[in-house]
Amino acid sequence: MSDKDSQASEKTDDNQSTTDNHQEKDPLRRVKLYHLSDEGQWIDKGTGHCYCETTKKNEMFLTVISESSGDTLLESAISLDDIYQLQNATLIVWSDPDSKLDMALSFQHVQGCILIWDEIRKIQGRKPDGKEIVERNKQAEEDLSDVDVDDEVIHTTSKFHLPEPKTHNLNELLNLITENKYKVAKYITFDYISKLFNVFDECEDSESVNDCRILFKIFTHIISLDETDILDYLFNNENIMKLIGVLEYDPDLPTRKANHRNYLKNVVVFKQVIPFNNNEILDKIHQTFRIQYIKETILASIIDDQTFNTLSNLIYKNNTFLVNAIRDDESFLNNLFQSLLSDETPIERQRDLSKFLNEFNNLLKMQGAYTRLDCLKQLVNDYPLLDVIEKHLRSENTTIRHIYADILLSITQVLHITFLERLKQRQANGNFNFIKVVILGIVSESEMGIQDNLTEIIKLIFDPEVNSCDTFLQQFYDHHMELLASPILSPATCIDKFNKVSIKVSCLNHSLDLLAFTVTYHKYRSKNFIIYHDILPKVIHLLSVYKEKDLILAVIRFFKSVILKGDIFLNNNILNNNLFHPIMEIWRKNSNTYNLINSAIIDLFESVRNSGSMRLKTHVVDHFKHDFEKVDYVETFKTLIDECEEEKNMDAKEPQSENAEDAYFYESSNSSDLEETQKQHITQNGTTDGGLSTTSTEEDEFITSLTHHKKEAEDDEEDGVFSSPKKDNHSNALHKIQINLKTSSSPTKGEVEPTTKKVKIQN
Repeated sequence: MSDKDSQASEKTDDNQSTTDNHQEKDPLRRVKLYHLSDEGQWIDKGTGHCYCETTKKNEMFLTVISESSGDTLLESAISLDDIYQLQNATLIVWSDPDSKLDMALSFQHVQGCILIWDEIRKIQGRKPDGKEIVERNKQAEEDLSDVDVDDEVIHTTSKFHLPEPKTHNLNELLNLITENKYKVAKYITFDYISKLFNVFDECEDSESVNDCRILFKIFTHIISLDETDILDYLFNNENIMKLIGVLEYDPDLPTRKANHRNYLKNVVVFKQVIPFNNNEILDKIHQTFRIQYIKETILASIIDDQTFNTLSNLIYKNNTFLVNAIRDDESFLNNLFQSLLSDETPIERQRDLSKFLNEFNNLLKMQGAYTRLDCLKQLVNDYPLLDVIEKHLRSENTTIRHIYADILLSITQVLHITFLERLKQRQANGNFNFIKVVILGIVSESEMGIQDNLTEIIKLIFDPEVNSCDTFLQQFYDHHMELLASPILSPATCIDKFNKVSIKVSCLNHSLDLLAFTVTYHKYRSKNFIIYHDILPKVIHLLSVYKEKDLILAVIRFFKSVILKGDIFLNNNILNNNLFHPIMEIWRKNSNTYNLINSAIIDLFESVRNSGSMRLKTHVVDHFKHDFEKVDYVETFKTLIDECEEEKNMDAKEPQSENAEDAYFYESSNSSDLEETQKQHITQNGTTDGGLSTTSTEEDEFITSLTHHKKEAEDDEEDGVFSSPKKDNHSNALHKIQINLKTSSSPTKGEVEPTTKKVKIQN
């Protein structure tokens, strides 16, 4: 039998099973099926009986069988997601994920609706809560049995009526609204609300505080109905201040009333820095601020989550209108940016214009991802936003600098690719000022918040996983790296101008943070920069100048990043300058205090243990074994000692011939040869782009040092050097060694590795 035949057979069996199961039509299951059309109208698709069916494949379906023809009106797979809603007492509404249609089942009987709802909940593995929802909605009614909607309205109207609002019946009105919350919405008309406002004016004029407080409760109940039409009427320009007046009489306030109207009219002053061409923008700004004030100040403690979300949606809708209206106003934006770029604009006006731009950026943060991306791209490509940022990051006004650091961070995070392309275009034209201004804002800034934002921006720009342009990265090292390290290299010209030590420490912390970032992600360029400028000794020297804990931790973090790099040149630099000694002095002064410094130093030596460099391990154990043996609450130091002891025992058992061979090369070795060779190369080439020189003297020194540390080179794989000395029986014969010279580590994405060179050397 073919697949089509088997499917047809299965479908036939299912239909037969369905027909058999539905011989008796349960009146509780009688429903009308509706689909929502593209025009927003509910279309009646027929009347039938609803069932939850299981197919032979154990798939659960919600089906409706026509009561007249027996045809299947609906066959919808029951979703395990929470897509169904029980509305009123007789409606189940959902959006079908397969057909992409909004559907509704309108049941004739409340009990039938609860029955199907509970069956759906059981299939989903959720609690059957149909009765609770109906009771909570207060919509349980008697069976309708052939009563249409008009009859229902007439029937309900005869049983419920809102009295004309008067000062003497406010308590009765409050009780009716409270007890019939879900029925009262259809009777709250615009005219009825106007009458309530008139009653409030009478009560306030007669100083009837108790009646005003009753009206406060009435209006809060009306707001909590979450009816869009009612809220739009309450929040329009004519009524919103009347509403705020009513809400001044909160019964929970200990005093007579609040002064919200006075605050909004006289204290809060709206400043329009540049006139809007669209008058509706101004109205929306005022309305949005007042709705937000009602939500977050007046009613913050009493509104429920649903009303809170409804008000938030109104604010979001207004904000979306404002964003679109402002971005479409070219004349307004041109005036804004021209004023910001003009040197004749007073500093007070620059601050006000910048605050407006900041408010606009904050509105964008609350928009969807596409709207935010599209709007920022428009500002960067069509308007001189980057020029404005570059100019005002150098402003003397702290508020202005803070604003543009925040705006630039938003651009870098949201518009990363476009922003990088703009920077590359600038630098291709020889303009390197933008990044220079950003780095100056890090190393010579008195506000930590600005430094944090700008530091994050530099990391995003020069992350090799995102920016793979080698030329762009090289330009950073050629033009900006020394400035980035200036708090360490030349503090007299960078941070000594600050009187507060905390500011100096903050500049040093952020500089060290970015240096650690370059060590981690920029392999050979960062290594060469550190060696050429003697960064490591200067960083460790900071421990003797400053006693602040956050700087000590920053130094240790930087030192750890260097060790984890596993570079033989950097390791030599550490050992030649005995850079572990100042750190151990900190350890001894900290004693056994369990704090961040203690944990950071332990973590540093854990990095040494995991680095694979036996030279580093042996060095720290030989010099600090006595300190290590005192620590028994972590295994790090004990493990370090054990590994070094094991290595010494292995060395003692090695054949004499190997030791003699190592001794041959050891005679003329110098532990600083590798470092000096690297420095000489950088000096000769006037750059820090990596690689090794190939003069015979430097090669001899390089080979001698590498051979002496043959075993360490096996652990430090990044040295990339393989030596193979060959002995000759004739004393005057030439010793020929062929090696490969390359960078000490493989570059990450974004860096180009120097070409490997094969060099033959004769001794």
